[in-house]
Amino acid sequence: MMAPILWLLLYLAALFLIGHVIVSLIFKDESRSLTECFASVVSVGAGALSLILFWVSLAGFAPGRIALVFVVIIFGTAQFQLLRTHRWPWMTTRPSAPVSSWEWTCLIGCGAMIAGCVAIVSIHAVAQPVYELDAFAIWALKAKVLAHESLWSRPEYFSDPAFSFSHQDYPLLVPFLVAGVYGAIGQTNEYLGKSVFLILYLAFVFQVFTALRWKLNRPTSLLLTALAVSLPPVLRWAGAGTADLALTLYYAGAVFYFLGWLEKERRSDLVMSILYSVFMAFTKNEGFAAMLLVAGLMLLFSVLSRSKTKLASFGFFAAGILLLHFPWLWWSRALPHTHENYGARLRPDLLVQNLDRVGVIMGEFCRRASNWSRWSGIWLLLPTVAIIDFRGWKNRSVVALWLLLLAQITLYVVIFVVSPWDVQELASAALERLLVQMVPLVVFLIGLHWAAIGDSVPRS
Repeated sequence: MMAPILWLLLYLAALFLIGHVIVSLIFKDESRSLTECFASVVSVGAGALSLILFWVSLAGFAPGRIALVFVVIIFGTAQFQLLRTHRWPWMTTRPSAPVSSWEWTCLIGCGAMIAGCVAIVSIHAVAQPVYELDAFAIWALKAKVLAHESLWSRPEYFSDPAFSFSHQDYPLLVPFLVAGVYGAIGQTNEYLGKSVFLILYLAFVFQVFTALRWKLNRPTSLLLTALAVSLPPVLRWAGAGTADLALTLYYAGAVFYFLGWLEKERRSDLVMSILYSVFMAFTKNEGFAAMLLVAGLMLLFSVLSRSKTKLASFGFFAAGILLLHFPWLWWSRALPHTHENYGARLRPDLLVQNLDRVGVIMGEFCRRASNWSRWSGIWLLLPTVAIIDFRGWKNRSVVALWLLLLAQITLYVVIFVVSPWDVQELASAALERLLVQMVPLVVFLIGLHWAAIGDSVPRS
């Protein structure tokens, strides 16, 4: 058992190495916080490693130790060169301000809460087998196929109608991450394979804190982070073996760096938003839709600004996404859509025919979102701070996030309207996970409104 664990550690080290090299090249000499560096290194490392394994599989090689060693050598050499030129973001962070006794209390309390959540996800991810239906029938099954056959050979799994229950057209970021573990350890071990979900959850914790810390002080950022990452639906799906938390992580990063670009126009934020957008599109079909929403919002603000620089940046954004995501679009073009094909069902006649579903859908949405035992009042806190705040609405980032949230809710309502499934049945199966995917937007909006409320309070 020792040898597989050592290979697993090498695999995780390769993930970190890949992310560190890419992030160091993007950030260059910019000052970034340690929490942002950790979140981006792990997130980008996981997404890039999955893409690399996908490209290797397209070339005819299933994930294995030889590919892993080559990756380590290539990126290890690049890291050595970066160290020689002192180009890495960890050493350029600004010194932190002194921590007050109140901040220490908040840090200990929230830190203990987050540590407890990490322990829960660890047990769920590593100490328990794959038992969630979707995790077993979709994501774990895909990982086993990819671990044994390359995509060059067009495995029968992706065309055999008998496997349509496993959503054969779903993107493959998570399955390739798990298949990479199987290839590294030389066996199909679901316990070790699920270790990547713990890594993604840790990145999510740091990503949320980084985004909140952008506008808020440390205690408030910690408090909202603890609230977000401890939500029962987040904890349920973080270690379950599905792709929902991975999508939520990359959505959070894509939005955060989009907002950074919107306010500061830094090329590094734009590039990071491209990477996170591509990764979320390669995670789930909902991620592709979210990527289009982010791109549409970027185009809207670029046009409204009447800035040639912003329009050129949007062109760069679109070109970068197309370049990185095209191999998957090309390979998956012929995959069967036997289980669901919402794109083909978005017809005016079907929308009109099922328009009476809207009231049922919105009622179900409100009923579930207001469930305190599941959401701890986070969906009620958002309208509360939005009503109290009177300065934040002048902020472009606040307006952008509200537009994005409303667009995403509208999109999901439309999907429910045209779905061939019974509305109640679909809501029971998918609505909670859709709400999890929107958690970053909700928390970021709460943070921005909270910051504006704090700025409006007179200082004594």
